[in-house]
Amino acid sequence: MPEEYAPQYSEKQKRLLVFVMVTLSALLILGVQTLLFPQLMAFASVAHCYEILGVEGPRLLLYGIFTGLPLLLALTLGAWFSWRGLRIVRHRQTPLPGEKVFQTRPIVFGDRAVRLGWLHHLPMVLLLAFALWGAFQAEGILAASNAFAADYRLCAS
Repeated sequence: MPEEYAPQYSEKQKRLLVFVMVTLSALLILGVQTLLFPQLMAFASVAHCYEILGVEGPRLLLYGIFTGLPLLLALTLGAWFSWRGLRIVRHRQTPLPGEKVFQTRPIVFGDRAVRLGWLHHLPMVLLLAFALWGAFQAEGILAASNAFAADYRLCAS
């Protein structure tokens, strides 16, 4: 039985997709570098001065970094990869019907495709495990830190 191959993007479509992906990635990196990181650094220096919704600033900062960011990334990647993985399991085929690819790629059917579909959940599962590990790390850091060492003179401004 001859192998079936998935349809490919044209060269023009490939160039356009790569351009869009690189541009969006560069904008995301630039935005994080110029907006998020400076705000995070400013909050980190005076986090002990704040209590937001009954949660102390240092606790919010550490749990946000060690648990919140991996959870956000897990949800973001899960929305894309896990959804696609479930569609692969349902159709028992990868690439999915009508999906275009960048390079020549044979279509995989059956149980092998189902295993590949379940592997799409691995990034989300690993990030969820990392977030759970981060919660324990944040609690350990908070338990070992000295709350009296904070410079409360910074809170006056």
